[in-house]
Amino acid sequence: MPRRELHEQTTGGSVKSVRILQESVKVVNKTETEHHSAPFGLRTVAVFEFVKGLLVLLVGVGVLSLIHRDVQFEAERIVEWLHFNPARHYPAVFIELASRLTDQRLWLLAGGAMLYAIIRFVETYGLWHARPWAEWFAVISAGLYLPIEVVHAYNKKSLIGTGVFLLNLAIVLYLGRLLLLNHRRRLEQMRQKQAADA
Repeated sequence: MPRRELHEQTTGGSVKSVRILQESVKVVNKTETEHHSAPFGLRTVAVFEFVKGLLVLLVGVGVLSLIHRDVQFEAERIVEWLHFNPARHYPAVFIELASRLTDQRLWLLAGGAMLYAIIRFVETYGLWHARPWAEWFAVISAGLYLPIEVVHAYNKKSLIGTGVFLLNLAIVLYLGRLLLLNHRRRLEQMRQKQAADA
């Protein structure tokens, strides 16, 4: 067989192999995109939950750093650093609560913070990958805070409290709508499948 003919067969075969490989990659990418894609709003909620988990994790690490230290003294330093008047209500309550913290309570607070952060990170993963269990979990967990936030916003009439309430309400409504739409889509797919099988 002449060298040129051999080269054309080899090149033709490798071109064919490359085309098959490219088609396979397209199919895999399409499947991954369909399976793991989440709406922008859902990913925004996921980022919000991640930030909450990260902040609580940092607080937990901070609490751990207070073990075997004078917590009241550290609380007084924080109040001084923030230029708050220690005789005012909230700084005084903060210092009083700090004076009651024992090492055992600090370990419990740090453990609770770590557990909360882990739950938020798992929820973030589920929301980022549009898992229905995470959507349900987010609706329930955000919904649990709403009555407390309503009472707080009503009693304190603060802009921050009202803002937090409205943000959580928007998250609950968005995720509830998303769950409803997904439920309807799954029902429609089941009907179509049953009609195709019949």
